[in-house]
Amino acid sequence: MTRGRYLLASQKYRCSYTCTRCGQANREYGFVRSADPVRMNSFTDNLGDEYHLSGEIAADKARRKFYRLQARVNGRYWYNGLRVSGKCKKCGRRQLWSPAYRYSAAALLSCLALAALLGLHGVPESINETLILAGVTAGSALLGEISILLAAHLWANRQNEEHLPWLESIHKKAE
Repeated sequence: MTRGRYLLASQKYRCSYTCTRCGQANREYGFVRSADPVRMNSFTDNLGDEYHLSGEIAADKARRKFYRLQARVNGRYWYNGLRVSGKCKKCGRRQLWSPAYRYSAAALLSCLALAALLGLHGVPESINETLILAGVTAGSALLGEISILLAAHLWANRQNEEHLPWLESIHKKAE
């Protein structure tokens, strides 16, 4: 924990995934951080106890944040907030859900939207048009990241439905 205006706590976790290209099993470490403000006022009797209590609260918040992330990723395959690189150690391919891939796709989409708007309407002359242009560009970047996350979510659901043993037995009975 770091000492300052806020006490920070982090929860380290191990993330395992299989590469979509080569099938190599990869393991990486990620982390979740949380903070709690130290309450200092004229009624504080023991500052050391206040720091200790604030550190425990921050650690508890980080632990709860980790459990929510774990349930979201393992249960529903939503990869937002997963802080690992997603780069395969064998072939070097980045996974579809990796943050670098999502951010580069979002930046590419926002650049394309900016180029299209400038091509259609030209350079804006007023502040209002400039703000609208910036808003559309930022919105397209957000839309790009959401679409990549949704594609990764749907792909993971489809992959896991194909590998469920109870589905295989249903398919065998149907044949």
